[in-house]
Amino acid sequence: MQNDIKYLVHIDGDDAFMRVVGKAGYLNCRSAGEFFNIVAEKNCKRLLIDLAADKSYGISVLMKFKNF
Repeated sequence: MQNDIKYLVHIDGDDAFMRVVGKAGYLNCRSAGEFFNIVAEKNCKRLLIDLAADKSYGISVLMKFKNF
């Protein structure tokens, strides 16, 4: 099965950005979790997540990484 999900990420100072491209869910969000860990390690103050492509993904991410 081909995985077409992409996480476009960028960190600039205290700001972190992620754009989810494609269908995402809890089974293919390991990359998002790794990015959240980096954001926490860098003590970013703001995190913007663009879920325009897949609105249902937001609930999965927030539930899985609620301790972020």
